[in-house]
Amino acid sequence: MRFITLDFYSHDTQYSNIIASESVELQVSYKLQVDDFVLNYFQSNSIKVELFESNNVKSVLIATGFIPLASLVTKNVHENISAVINDTVTLYNKNN
Repeated sequence: MRFITLDFYSHDTQYSNIIASESVELQVSYKLQVDDFVLNYFQSNSIKVELFESNNVKSVLIATGFIPLASLVTKNVHENISAVINDTVTLYNKNN
């Protein structure tokens, strides 16, 4: 059984459902008041993604990946439409 978590900015950690599959999907959205601080944060930070394996008693971190946020600033060409990251994340074994 596996699940993923996402950590972004000052928001609470988001969790996927626990599933018995190799492929885990999670869709989240965040509402932000964008200012210069947030734009600078986007240009140099990422969303942290962690993959856990669970045996219903204990969860163990098995891999980590990062989603760069810079594209939210550089690719957002519509002033009144929120940018979206629609991508696949490569997760790396925590032992590597």
